[in-house]
Amino acid sequence: MLISIRVDRHGHLANKAATIPQVVDAAGAGSHRCEGGGNPSVARAAGYWLMGREPVAESADEPTEINTRAVTLWAGLRRLPEPEAVKRAAEVRRAAPACEDLDGLLAGSAR
Repeated sequence: MLISIRVDRHGHLANKAATIPQVVDAAGAGSHRCEGGGNPSVARAAGYWLMGREPVAESADEPTEINTRAVTLWAGLRRLPEPEAVKRAAEVRRAAPACEDLDGLLAGSAR
């Protein structure tokens, strides 16, 4: 697993907040490498659920609807019984690197 890490002039992480999301993405929760960019909202919701944090936008240039949808999906995961949420996050982790369709993997009530 490779991630880019930038250090500041003191030898500390230049962007601590971005490091954990990069690790989660590199571990297979991201789909941005897919043709067309995959589904960043679903991948982000699953990744941030795994981190136990509310999703945040990656940059100020990012379209707001990406993170808005990620927060909605993340909140839905939090409402599910933990075994169901784990199952769905695992489905995203399996499907994202293969560039499979992620729509619907996190939506809906407990199955």
